[in-house]
Amino acid sequence: SWDKTKSNETTDKETVCRSRAKAKASHRRSRAKAKASHRRSRAKAKASHRRSRAKGKASHRRSRAKAKASHRRSRAKAKASHRRSRAKAKASHRRSRAKAKASYICTLGPYSVRLGIGSPVGS
Repeated sequence: SWDKTKSNETTDKETVCRSRAKAKASHRRSRAKAKASHRRSRAKAKASHRRSRAKGKASHRRSRAKAKASHRRSRAKAKASHRRSRAKAKASHRRSRAKAKASYICTLGPYSVRLGIGSPVGS
């Protein structure tokens, strides 16, 4: 017989059939258990992987936000600096033009009254 444990007993068809059915059932159960365990382990791995990915994503999102904010600040600073420099240039130019005008009026002397610039006193 194929079942070595019962070699000394009389192995009639029913016994063989029954032991074989038991073996099959036991094997089926063990496979089912293995399958369930494997399924659980895969689910755990999947969840862990998902969590790790989410962490990475969040960290990346934070880093991008930081970079964006920093860039925004730097641009704002540059803009302000540029605005100030333009204002300075404008003021300086305005002053220089005023100076030039004054010196021109001075060179005209008494004729400035006739031209209608400056005060009628003569400068």
